[in-house]
Amino acid sequence: MADMRQRHTSFYSNDSLRSDDSYSLSIENYKFYNTIGEGAYCKVRIVQEKRSKKFYALKYMPKNQPPNRLRTVVQERKVLSTVRHPFLSNLRYAFQSNNFLFMVIDLINGGDLRYYLKRYTLSEDAIRIIIGELCCVTDYLHELGIVHRDIKPENILLDNQGHIHLGDFNVAVELSCDNPVIRGVSGTFSYLAPEMQEGAAYTEQVDWWAVGVVFYECVYGKVPFRAKTREAMLRLMTRGPEFPKTDPPVSAECINAMQRFFVLFPSERVRECSGIFELEFFHGLTRQCLEDTRSGACQPVFIPNKNSLSEVTKINRSKTLGQEIINWKTKTKPNKQKRNEKKEKMVTKYHNRLKQYGGMISRLLAHSTSIDDSKVDYMYRVEFEDFNHNRQNSFDTTHSLVHEKLSPWVSFNSFNHESVTAPPKRQSILSNRASRIFNILKTEKDLDDGMPSGVIAITPANKGGRLPVHHQHHHHQADRADHHQNRRP
Repeated sequence: MADMRQRHTSFYSNDSLRSDDSYSLSIENYKFYNTIGEGAYCKVRIVQEKRSKKFYALKYMPKNQPPNRLRTVVQERKVLSTVRHPFLSNLRYAFQSNNFLFMVIDLINGGDLRYYLKRYTLSEDAIRIIIGELCCVTDYLHELGIVHRDIKPENILLDNQGHIHLGDFNVAVELSCDNPVIRGVSGTFSYLAPEMQEGAAYTEQVDWWAVGVVFYECVYGKVPFRAKTREAMLRLMTRGPEFPKTDPPVSAECINAMQRFFVLFPSERVRECSGIFELEFFHGLTRQCLEDTRSGACQPVFIPNKNSLSEVTKINRSKTLGQEIINWKTKTKPNKQKRNEKKEKMVTKYHNRLKQYGGMISRLLAHSTSIDDSKVDYMYRVEFEDFNHNRQNSFDTTHSLVHEKLSPWVSFNSFNHESVTAPPKRQSILSNRASRIFNILKTEKDLDDGMPSGVIAITPANKGGRLPVHHQHHHHQADRADHHQNRRP
């Protein structure tokens, strides 16, 4: 318990917070707006601090999560609390409530790079700045001994000026003198370096391979290697990436720069900004120039469509965190309104089917005779027993119920006739039904009452076998008895 309490305390303790920042460490001091991101176990919403009127992104997660998920969030908070860079989504505050962990992060409302790669073709000048800024922030993290391990377009956000901001440090790790290498596979399959695919120990060089994959994707709109298994992926990596012809063609300087990131041996791969910016494609760029965003010396070429923050925050402004918590706890349970809608659809579908059989039922009513209620009860009882033994014939059962309610002899005659042409398994079922109906009517001493001409009586001698076909020319009871007597074995 002491360890758990210490873990929770370390989550919201932040050396960068001043004493007067305690106001921002309470969830009641924020206004909540729409959700801008949702993962497997956490959500991100736009919030506004009530006192300063500043907008932030609030990332929060319930505490009732598996320990491994809680560890990733605590690790992310630990990493973000030690970094500050113009190309990062910087952490401002971290705190907790009884049920949730919260992180207040810089709001980057321009969308992620994946969104724009799907919709636009970037020019080489735009790619040059984007990859240059990505190299700057990657080099900065490596100087602090931090390996991101999940660099991809989804984790690269763009602000309204077009600058990138790397986020999502859930799988980031820290190198140290005691742990100079890393083991274990983490990240996204298409962006994993060869040494990680092989399961070998690796260093921060895996991030540079991922930067190369993002570089290639910005140019060609797809990842350089795509396979379903590690073995197949390693074979593709060994052959190297393909550089297809495009219109307009990709420059030789751009292709040469990409190749420097796809070196199989980590020691020969690019390792820092100083070497990258010496390449012809990045000529004129320096880390100092790119990181000094206020001077405007290296302005982004690609600028996202500017959506005013006031328009973005109009959505779902009435939602409170309390409502969000309720929704979170009950999201796996069926909604009562949805259940009612589902029932209503089922009833409507049922009534529509009844309408389809309306004409058939009307014709049956026109040619039927009334029977006593006692006979109706018998008919329902017989058919209900058959239904339990033969559920797959539900349509025939329902059809038979309608028949029998109108006239038991009509149903008996129908079973008798169908048993001749029915398959063997069906013959047994029909024989059983007809036998039950006949015995019930015989018990009630109504054998002759309403019996239509041509119906053959069932006796114990022929009860188990195929029923004889009715004959239209037998109109009298005596003739029926004689005919039945002749058919006995």
